[in-house]
Amino acid sequence: MKAKKILLLGLCIFSLAVTVVALADIPATASATASATASATSQSATTTVFIKSINTTLNSSVVLPIMITNVSEAGVSASRINLTYNPGVVNVLAVKNSSFELSTSNINNTVGFTKVIGFQMAAAGLVGDVKVADIEFQAVGEQGEVSPLNLEVIELNNDLGVSIQHEVKNGTFRIIDENNAPLLENGTVEPGAGYFDTSFTYKVSYKDLDNDPPSFIHLIIDNSSLFEMSVVEGEEESERNYTKGVRYEHELTGSELGVGRHTYKFEASDGRLNATLEGLYSNEVLASFDTGTPENPYPSIAGTHNGTISPNKTIKVRRLYTFPCPGTGGHSEYVRIWNSTGWNVSARWAGYCARAQGEKGKERGRAGEGDWRNIYFEENFTLHAGEEYNYSILTGSYPKIWHTGRLEVANGAITCEQFVDKNGKVYKDRLPTIILGV
Repeated sequence: MKAKKILLLGLCIFSLAVTVVALADIPATASATASATASATSQSATTTVFIKSINTTLNSSVVLPIMITNVSEAGVSASRINLTYNPGVVNVLAVKNSSFELSTSNINNTVGFTKVIGFQMAAAGLVGDVKVADIEFQAVGEQGEVSPLNLEVIELNNDLGVSIQHEVKNGTFRIIDENNAPLLENGTVEPGAGYFDTSFTYKVSYKDLDNDPPSFIHLIIDNSSLFEMSVVEGEEESERNYTKGVRYEHELTGSELGVGRHTYKFEASDGRLNATLEGLYSNEVLASFDTGTPENPYPSIAGTHNGTISPNKTIKVRRLYTFPCPGTGGHSEYVRIWNSTGWNVSARWAGYCARAQGEKGKERGRAGEGDWRNIYFEENFTLHAGEEYNYSILTGSYPKIWHTGRLEVANGAITCEQFVDKNGKVYKDRLPTIILGV
């Protein structure tokens, strides 16, 4: 490792010396075009060296990174890249923030030439997406003028000193008359409703006629909680075209949001002007009445449970789910729920046919593997917070059972008045393990 460090340090010093000499030989009209040289190691995806295009206003300064993307496991350990541009339109102010352990540069705004060098000293080569450096530019030309941002890759080697096959994508620097405000479109959230363990995905399209990338894109929930959004997976940075729109997303669970309806909106900026988009509708985190399961659900036996349910949150219900003991077909065969006003609902099990209650259930898309754990009610109904409901549940096979007469859960309480097992034995401390919800 020490020998490697000394060797690389020597290479770095040699490269710096070459850089100084090379600058003296650059013609005043230097405008080298990018080369995509390469002998070498195969990549699962094409390694790309690129700098993006930018539109900016007179006298403004902007930062653009020179990036190497899709670097394979062999890694990149050495990089020498020349950047050429029209110094009458744009100058380089600084080169900074490299991913490499050691980075140096030479800026010559007289001829429009900047050399950027990066090395790994002791660490292994960098993989994935690698930042050669951030280049800070200053617009010095007139409105309407354009300069190429051309890259010439002199060296791009892996740990073994083998050249990495690559392609180059150049950019342009344009001085525009004015800056157009960014636009946010197609803001959505999916699904529209769910539970604590549901993942809600928020998406929005960011568009900018000047092709300016966003300085930020935020998701704001209930006008109070702010979250950074990320580019949707698959949107390669070198391929992003902000004039056509780029999708951003952020994911939140129901437990992060909390029970209830939630408004959302999106905010973004191109660094100068902002944009806002309100969500078309709110999404809802529903409460379910979930007893969970005990560590030890045994002994288990089928029978009829009778007792009360007292929700502390309003519960929307379309099904009853029963937790089976592992390796069994534990389920509920019949359920009835009622209250003191005479209101009541009931439903029966459809059997081990892995489809929902009757043809109506099938049409509603309730069929699916393992659906025998559910009983579906013909119509949705609501259990209201603060009210007490009676239940009678007939179970079959070997469902999980709580061995207690009362259980406090997140969204209420359930009690046992009586459990009569299939052999006729009566208990006062047996509770079903169920979920009531949509």
